[in-house]
Amino acid sequence: MTEPAPDGRSGLARLGALLHFGAGFKRIAQTVAGAGLVVSAAGLYLQTRSLRSDVATLEMQAEQLKIEKRKLELDEEAALRAREAAERERAAAESEQRAEKFAQAQLMFSLANEICTLADPNEMNSRLKLLTQLSPDTELNATFCVSYRGGGMFSGVIALPVAPGAEVTGKFGPVRNPILGTAKQHNGTDFVSANDPTVMAAADGVVAFADYTQGYGRHIVLDHGNGWRTSYSHLSQIKCAVGNVVLIGQPIGRIGATGLATGPHLHFEVKKGSEALDPETLLPKFD
Repeated sequence: MTEPAPDGRSGLARLGALLHFGAGFKRIAQTVAGAGLVVSAAGLYLQTRSLRSDVATLEMQAEQLKIEKRKLELDEEAALRAREAAERERAAAESEQRAEKFAQAQLMFSLANEICTLADPNEMNSRLKLLTQLSPDTELNATFCVSYRGGGMFSGVIALPVAPGAEVTGKFGPVRNPILGTAKQHNGTDFVSANDPTVMAAADGVVAFADYTQGYGRHIVLDHGNGWRTSYSHLSQIKCAVGNVVLIGQPIGRIGATGLATGPHLHFEVKKGSEALDPETLLPKFD
């Protein structure tokens, strides 16, 4: 016979109570475990959502970088096109300026060519001076005209600088100076003309010098180009000016006795570079 428990309940009653308590505890444990799973799932969801947000932010930043990069590329392309357009405008302006200058030069040289063919040297010099004033940047001067007329290749063919019938009174070579009494080289030919004292240009040229010197008196030097020069000394009168074009046979002065001279005569010299040449070897035959 089973003895009653001290609390008055039988053993079976106590066993039933224990089993009931265990079942309740299990339900509590299952409930707690379920709540933990729910919390863990919620945390994972929140983490996933945060990662997705971060990824979206990164994607937006990457897209913004692409946009900014493209904007820079477009700015560079626009700047390049602007530079190319400016370069084309500059080149076109320079081309237009060159064309204008070329057209002006053609006109000036066309006018100069007409001037340089004039028969009257005074008219030639007057018009050439005016043309030079109109176009100071161009080389339209007396040298141009002489080069134009003779091709710039003067070869030393010269004409008699005095009227026909003039007498040669001094030859090229060593002589005794009649005033100083010393021996010296006579670098020219002396002419005396009793009938016509006119002195003429021996060839087309430019007046390089026209003034008074102590030894040569009134003295003219003509530049014929290609290194050739002729000079005319002891003149009583000069009829040309520095820079003038003179044509072969044109009167440029008159025979005189200025400077170191014993009487009226023309001292005529021919030089090629620094070398003095015998004028009689270059002049045409004359009596």
